[in-house]
Amino acid sequence: MIQTKQTARRSTGGKAPPSMARDAARRATEAEACGKVAVKRRYRPGKVALRDIRKFQRSGDLQIIKLPFQRLLRDIAQEYTNVLLSSQFWPMWAKSRRGLGQLPVGQSTLSG
Repeated sequence: MIQTKQTARRSTGGKAPPSMARDAARRATEAEACGKVAVKRRYRPGKVALRDIRKFQRSGDLQIIKLPFQRLLRDIAQEYTNVLLSSQFWPMWAKSRRGLGQLPVGQSTLSG
C-alpha cells in the first residue's frame, strides 16, 4: 500500500461553510419561484432529542405539574399500603419469618 501525503484542511469550527448556506437559500428561492414547497430540514436521529433535553435542563420549569404528579404518587402509595394491610400479606410474612428461625445450628442466613 502506497502512503500518500495528507494535506491540512481548514477547520470550520463545526459550522457549515458559507457556500452551503448560500446554496440552500438559492434552492429555497428557486423552489418558491417554481411554486414548489421547499424540502424540510432533516436532522440525524437523536439530534433533536438531545437538543430538547438540553433545552429542558436549562429551563427551571417543571415538565409535570406538581399537583397531578403528587396525586399520582399518592395513588401508587395507597395501592402498596392496601397490599400491606390486606389479610393475605401478614400471614405470609409471618410464615417466612418463622422459617428463617429454623436454621440448623452454626448456619447463617448469609452463606457465602
